Amino acid sequence: MAKSNEKTPRSPCALIAHRGASGLAPENTRAALRKACEIGVDCIEIDVRLTGDQIPVLLHDASLKRIGPKSQKHSPINHSPLQTLKGYDIGSWFDPKFSKERLITLADALALCQKQVPLMIEIKRDTHPPQVIVDAIFQALVANRSAWKHLFVGSFSYPVLALFKEKLQRTKLPIELIGIADKSDCISPFVDLGIGRLALWHKLITPKLIDPLNKKKIPIWSFTVNNREEAEALAALGVQGIITNFPNRLKKK
Repeated sequence: MAKSNEKTPRSPCALIAHRGASGLAPENTRAALRKACEIGVDCIEIDVRLTGDQIPVLLHDASLKRIGPKSQKHSPINHSPLQTLKGYDIGSWFDPKFSKERLITLADALALCQKQVPLMIEIKRDTHPPQVIVDAIFQALVANRSAWKHLFVGSFSYPVLALFKEKLQRTKLPIELIGIADKSDCISPFVDLGIGRLALWHKLITPKLIDPLNKKKIPIWSFTVNNREEAEALAALGVQGIITNFPNRLKKK
């Protein structure tokens, strides 16, 4: 855990719900998004990848094997059209009371959340070429422009963010890019690309790593932190946002 000699955390520190309130409801579902909105977070992180017919949907894994019905054999979602995928129950694995939860599209998520809470869209690394992924997601954001005011778009993939940056330079949409990294040597390429915000694995964050980024005034969010003590230690080091599965635990009363 990150250590600090400071007794009090810096404030304010944004609260970001990871895959929705995924500790309280099945990840990346309407239920998880609604719960995060109810708690009153500053932002909701969601995972987005493409179906076989290139529709952006909320899903962390490459298939429904972990969260779908165990009675089914689940191939990668990029082998199946949206209509087929929406037939699967993706909530019962978490709790039977969520048996009606189904896969939702990026457009669905924008309509559900953006009037209340901005989204951080993590574009997952996929077998689709980066250009195909970026084009499909960008098209969905433009088509649903009336549903959102401001967005964050992040990825572990340098090529994806480089392509997205090119599109933003031509359109000037209010979208802020975030480089996501779980290894220290992945940080510099994002900074060199001019990405203005980073989301870093909490175990990476030390004074030696974060102090130069603080001096460059690059805002840092940290994932995935579910413990208040650790969240406060990270905030004391200069982390400005905490990504958590349990926003209810970290919400300031």
